[in-house]
Amino acid sequence: MAQSQGRQIGAALTARPILLCCIFLVVVAVVSATSVLVTLYAKDSLRIRCLPGPVQVEVTPSASALGNFSQWAVSTDAAPCTPVARRIFKKGGKTVDAAIATLLCMGVVIPHSMGIGGGFIATVYSRSKKDAQVLVAREVAPAAASTDMYVKNK
Repeated sequence: MAQSQGRQIGAALTARPILLCCIFLVVVAVVSATSVLVTLYAKDSLRIRCLPGPVQVEVTPSASALGNFSQWAVSTDAAPCTPVARRIFKKGGKTVDAAIATLLCMGVVIPHSMGIGGGFIATVYSRSKKDAQVLVAREVAPAAASTDMYVKNK
């Protein structure tokens, strides 16, 4: 009797990882199929929404106030992301919290300007030291890059 109970428990323990693997594979298959279908059907709907020919958009200067800011200032190239930083500061967040939240917002609003290989410029002011430092993290090409490195590629 005890031996058969041990076999049942052992069978249950070996069945669980197999079940979890099967569930994982089903989830991966569903996500893959969904992404393929969305990609295929999105192409047709995007063709309808695209404007024919080149489109020129005039960008006007923002209505932001010029002047001295006593606590903080945020400048983004995505207008909906500036209030995100404001909310972080109002809730007691630090500069890094606001910067990360703003970058996440910008990744949603303007994904073509974000991602691996991107750069940024940030000015950080320390009130206690009365010192401003500029962090320049611009993107750079690899050391072996040259202007004609892709000329021979077909």
